[in-house]
Amino acid sequence: MVFSQLQPIFSRFPNNIAIAEGNERVITFSALERAIYAAEEKLNACGFKMGHKLLIASPNCIDLISIYYAVARIGGIFIPVDPILSRKEFHIMVQETNCDIILLNEKMLSKYPDWAEQNKFEKKLSFKYDPFYVHYLSFEPEYIGIGNKLNSLFAKNSVKNEYEVKDLEFFHLYSSGSSGKPKGARLTQKNIFYQCKIWADNMGVLPSDKFLCGLPISHSHGLTVTFPSLMSGASVYYVDAMHLVPPRVFDYIEQHGITLMSGVPYFFKVLLNYPQDIRSKIKTLRMAICGSAPMAEILGHQFLEKFGLHIHQAFGISEIGIICLNHMDEKGSKYGSVGKVFKEFEYKIVDESNQICNVGERGHFLVKSPGLALGYSNANEEEKKMFVDGWFHTQDVVEEDEYGQIFVIGRKSNFINVNGNKVFPAEVEKVILGLEAVKDCAVMGHKDEDAGELVRAFIVPSSIITVEDIRNHCLKHLTSYKIPRIIDIVEELPHSSTGKIMYNKIDKSNININQEMDVEDEDLLVY
Repeated sequence: MVFSQLQPIFSRFPNNIAIAEGNERVITFSALERAIYAAEEKLNACGFKMGHKLLIASPNCIDLISIYYAVARIGGIFIPVDPILSRKEFHIMVQETNCDIILLNEKMLSKYPDWAEQNKFEKKLSFKYDPFYVHYLSFEPEYIGIGNKLNSLFAKNSVKNEYEVKDLEFFHLYSSGSSGKPKGARLTQKNIFYQCKIWADNMGVLPSDKFLCGLPISHSHGLTVTFPSLMSGASVYYVDAMHLVPPRVFDYIEQHGITLMSGVPYFFKVLLNYPQDIRSKIKTLRMAICGSAPMAEILGHQFLEKFGLHIHQAFGISEIGIICLNHMDEKGSKYGSVGKVFKEFEYKIVDESNQICNVGERGHFLVKSPGLALGYSNANEEEKKMFVDGWFHTQDVVEEDEYGQIFVIGRKSNFINVNGNKVFPAEVEKVILGLEAVKDCAVMGHKDEDAGELVRAFIVPSSIITVEDIRNHCLKHLTSYKIPRIIDIVEELPHSSTGKIMYNKIDKSNININQEMDVEDEDLLVY
């Protein structure tokens, strides 16, 4: 079912660019089709069969995508892992996934030399461009080294009937683990198809589009750039982190005529801080999409003023795909909203008693669609409760206004308890990021004997700013108990490969007493 999405594209746009890697490699849709058949033949030759789990560690590249579609044709399970994982984290993922075979491309093998040597990785498989090192865990290869000649008849006739594979588990998508242990969503081919189609239709992807992607497909953000684009006949342009900073990113957009790009708020903040006028370099861009984290309203306004381009905030989750997009041209649209829920979704916002919330009331966000995952790998009892009667309990707290615009307040389980009052870190972060002198920000709880917890903020400045400046700004926008009582000015914050802050890796050991805010005890109370 996943592969069949592409078959009309191969026929309609055989000579169009499907994927480009930086400035080095390009593959057309016609050549991608042949690469997929060749990859399938290689995997079949290894003994890889329907139901086998393939864990793959690789940066975004043409071969990674051809292997993805080959696994889909065979009926296997594709498990991409974040290419920035440490050796220890990679080992945990291998154990967590209980995979049958591991593929590492050459770059990844050099990153884990001791682990690779210990597990006897050998240079066995050569795809279109890169050799992949393979390690078998649950089976021995049937035969290896079939050569590079493509047996087209064998490959084309080996595709499974799409009704045979559509309900099979196909893709295990692990969350970034930015605030704890990653969870692996178990997605079928049908789930992936609907997630990609819904997003492509609502984003309005065209065959003429060129989508810039610097996010790995091991993350939902990268997945929802790559596969909806390909199924629409659009071109995906993969770039590494070095090409995502100015002025390189502006030069790349101009050189290749990029029309679509997406990123996290931090990415757009970096672009905004570039001092030169580069409007002429990005004139081909028709849409910029922000996801994976909430965007401060001021960032949208400043970006529009400087570049003449809206940033469209999207909201989605690994388990069900993209749910909303702020088109900025609908009634009631404004920065700070993630837009209206797509028509393909059912949704409801409920209170603690599971009663439907009124307009403007905060509540828990539940959604339903054909793209919803089966559940989590190795799910515990609490995780199983998130999937009930076809509904997914997102754990997000949201509110809906009279226009149907959705505003994400924070995570249900991720709040700071200040004297019994709930403070959502994302809400405070959005306010602090509204300061021009703040480049990056992370908010979390700090244990306190009297209040239970205090709000603590870690701030990366882009220019000179004082604690008093931050406090005064917060006083204008936040209730007193939500104002950070401790502020750490730091040089940088740890980020994942998608740009999301890794809260569990922030150094919380040192507090500079001079950076504590002098507040009265009654400021922590609500009257």
